Amino acid sequence: MVEKRGPQGCGLLHFPTVRTAKIGINENTKEKNPYIYADKHLTLQIMTIIIVIAIIALLVLWVISVQRKLVNQDELCQNAMSTIGVQQESRWDALTGMVELIKTYNEHEYNTLRDVIAQRRPIDGNSTAEQVDAQEALMGQVAAGINVVVEKYPELKANENYAIAMEAIDKYTNMVRTSKMVYNDTATKYNKLIRQIPDSFVASLFGFKSRDYLKTEEKKTDMPSLKF
Repeated sequence: MVEKRGPQGCGLLHFPTVRTAKIGINENTKEKNPYIYADKHLTLQIMTIIIVIAIIALLVLWVISVQRKLVNQDELCQNAMSTIGVQQESRWDALTGMVELIKTYNEHEYNTLRDVIAQRRPIDGNSTAEQVDAQEALMGQVAAGINVVVEKYPELKANENYAIAMEAIDKYTNMVRTSKMVYNDTATKYNKLIRQIPDSFVASLFGFKSRDYLKTEEKKTDMPSLKF
């Protein structure tokens, strides 16, 4: 209570004292307002979860991209192998036709070559390089046997069917040789993909295996000359 003297003739005036409170930040705000800090903590958790999900999504997209790339390259290898299989079949047919021609000249050699031809096997996209090389080796045996007969019986060259068969053999032999080089080139690119980091991790995850290379001939297989 504050006492002040009033105008003359008046007694003392009494005024109530007004107290002002200093407004400030209480040190215990954290305890008295827990919701503010709870919201901040929840927001931080949500952001962390979003970042983790984004990283996982990017990783999954990368894995899918690499897997598709490996599949495409593997398909190219299979297509190249299938092409070789088709051309080998045609080459086998031409060699078989030639063997039939020598039957009347040397039946023993004919029967021997027929036994080799009986080991003929089809080649497809899932075949291995070893299987292809095995078929090539068998066809080489047949070609060598034909050479022996032609050298003993030169008159065989005068047969019109001989010339046709020889032309077909030469054609498909060259085609197979070219296709083998294409396959080896395709397999090289594929093998590099599955060996290089980080693609190698995806290749291992999905079971991609390296492919063997085909043997290439340093020179053309000798066949009887068509000139006579």
